[in-house]
Amino acid sequence: MTPRLLAAGRAGWSALCGVVPGAAAGCGIGWLLAWPMTTPYDEDDILLRVSFGTPWWVIAALAIGLPVLAGAIAALPKHRASPAPKARHPAGSMT
Repeated sequence: MTPRLLAAGRAGWSALCGVVPGAAAGCGIGWLLAWPMTTPYDEDDILLRVSFGTPWWVIAALAIGLPVLAGAIAALPKHRASPAPKARHPAGSMT
């Protein structure tokens, strides 16, 4: 296994470990925030309630796409820095 492939796998796994609980917590919190505005209170309710459709395809695309994107970025070749310029004066001749 090459180091680049190992880095890509670790980056994808790390992103997956963060995305899954984040998506679950975000969905739960989103439902709790939307519930008072979408649940009918009673028949003579003065406030107009709106229907709220959860964008599941966006949540699924982010939960799948972010780890894949992190792995792909980690697999990109790294640019090597140019070597440092050589000193014009020897180290011992500082005046």
